[in-house]
Amino acid sequence: MFSTVALLLVAGHETTTNLIGNTFHTLLTQPEVMPEGPPLNETQLEAYIEESLRYQPPLQSTTLRVATQDFRFGDHDIGAGDLVLASLASANRDAGRFTEPDVFDPRRDARGHIAFGHGLHHCIGAPLARLEGHIAVAWLLTEFPDMQIERGTEIRWRESVNSLGLQSVPVKRVGKR
Repeated sequence: MFSTVALLLVAGHETTTNLIGNTFHTLLTQPEVMPEGPPLNETQLEAYIEESLRYQPPLQSTTLRVATQDFRFGDHDIGAGDLVLASLASANRDAGRFTEPDVFDPRRDARGHIAFGHGLHHCIGAPLARLEGHIAVAWLLTEFPDMQIERGTEIRWRESVNSLGLQSVPVKRVGKR
């Protein structure tokens, strides 16, 4: 129960912040995937958000679960009562599911990623997080199309076992409006 309460408190804020930051980190560190001439249309924007969720999910793993029965997973035996932690990040980079999984490609069909979990454990806030991500990314691309990472500065990530998010990324505008 504690894990569920903690997840609900964190999920509504930190994960959406990480989604937005991780999307921009990818766009700024891989300029070849930066869209030309924003604003993006809704279909393109959705593709960038979904691929970002697959490529750098805000949550890297599930909360701890307890196996209710013995089972075999790949080459590993899991016993009833064992603690299980599933890696969402690893599953989203599964080469059996996604072609070139370590490449950010907003043209791919990223549906089927499990950044928000799956089935019974699918995130209840997923539609809101997607909407917030869409709005923020569209606004940032429109208002700051000339944003670049400051040369010689350090990108710092938050220290966390479970989440992936930026602590700081110094940026600058290179063009004039």
